[in-house]
Amino acid sequence: MSVEPFFGPPYLSSPKATVLLVWQMCNINFFSINTIAFFLLAFSGCSGGDFVPVSGSVTFEGKPVPKLRVVFSPMPVGDNHAVGPFSLGVTDAAGKFTLETRHGKPGAVAGAHTTSFQYTDIGEDAMGDLRDQMADAKEDGDKEGFEKARQNIAKMKAKLKGRPVLMQRYTAKITVPESGTSDLKIELSEMGGE
Repeated sequence: MSVEPFFGPPYLSSPKATVLLVWQMCNINFFSINTIAFFLLAFSGCSGGDFVPVSGSVTFEGKPVPKLRVVFSPMPVGDNHAVGPFSLGVTDAAGKFTLETRHGKPGAVAGAHTTSFQYTDIGEDAMGDLRDQMADAKEDGDKEGFEKARQNIAKMKAKLKGRPVLMQRYTAKITVPESGTSDLKIELSEMGGE
């Protein structure tokens, strides 16, 4: 009586077929493990760690600055460039703001941040765009377009009255303490524009 080796189901009728099937299974598992590991590593920095509460006020020459978007972007720590998500808040009429992450969670990642500021009701290039419209209308002989652009410039100047002119966004390096802060005071006149 002879005993034939058993290699599993009929489609694995030879040792070569068994080796090929095992190799394919290993490749699939290797691919799956690598894929899972990649996504875990890639998104672990995006979710950030623990967020600490951050609120405060923005002033210019001691006066509150309303309608200002305040953005805190975590700075890299060593080789870690994905420290956590950015956080932002908008100042109210009293210049006060409270930060939320881009995912809507309250607070910010503790540590050093690059902080930038922009008005929510005036685009960065709005005044330049209006001046371009006025120049184009003048060049084309469009008196109505010229007058409309001139009126819009006057409205823009009225909006800016009493507020600092942000020709370029002001930026600053601000460190968020491990315990957070509820009384962060930011004075724009102490910062230089970019």
